[in-house]
Amino acid sequence: MASQPDISSDMTSTQDIAMDGHVHLQRDMPWDRIAANFERAAPGHLHVCLIVESAGVDRFAELERTNQRWGELGLRDEATGLHFIAGRQVVSAEGLEVLHIGSRDQSLEGAPADRVIAAGLDRGAAVCLPWGFGKWLGERRRLAHELFARLSHQILLGDITNRPALWHEPMFAGERVLRGSDNLPMAGSSDSVGAFGSTLQANSAPIGAQDIIAMLRNRTVPLTPYGQRKSARASVGEQLRLRLAKGGR
Repeated sequence: MASQPDISSDMTSTQDIAMDGHVHLQRDMPWDRIAANFERAAPGHLHVCLIVESAGVDRFAELERTNQRWGELGLRDEATGLHFIAGRQVVSAEGLEVLHIGSRDQSLEGAPADRVIAAGLDRGAAVCLPWGFGKWLGERRRLAHELFARLSHQILLGDITNRPALWHEPMFAGERVLRGSDNLPMAGSSDSVGAFGSTLQANSAPIGAQDIIAMLRNRTVPLTPYGQRKSARASVGEQLRLRLAKGGR
């Protein structure tokens, strides 16, 4: 079992937090392996999976049956020491993906991107526009750029482990970027969850899920990258296998 920092004994100490900021709950998640990934990449940190679920999916409810409550929107796995925060991945009317970290609301699927973002902020979620293969091209890129230019003081950008290092993304320059796995619905993709993400530091301990959501919403709280992204060969290979599994779409 991966070692975890003791957050119960010192109410005034700081707390280092490592987050995989883009985790999909697939079937048979390898939680022991994920805990080991976190421990190798960010030892001594509180290890947190930010869960984002797609329309019609609520596997967070399954986690609730086997894990301890950690605030209103969080859970803790005693066996591995992992922490989980609920969230949604919403696809807007324009086809843009928007992450709501700290929300279980499924009512916004297919709404205009402006409304998806505003509703997430109004409901207290940390809102993020995640990068993805082919998802920031053409009209969707123009929309993402326009939204972030207007709302950068309120929302985050998201990066993923599968973006090749040579694939430069100008929008990330100088911005707060929430990094994560974006694990795909295919065998082996979840094995690297926890190995790549962002860290932040809380000024007191212990903390709960709502504290982390608030820090993500606070532009003055820095996010620091940890871990290594996948190789270009591995990233492209996963995308090809996913498309073949979907019949070439």
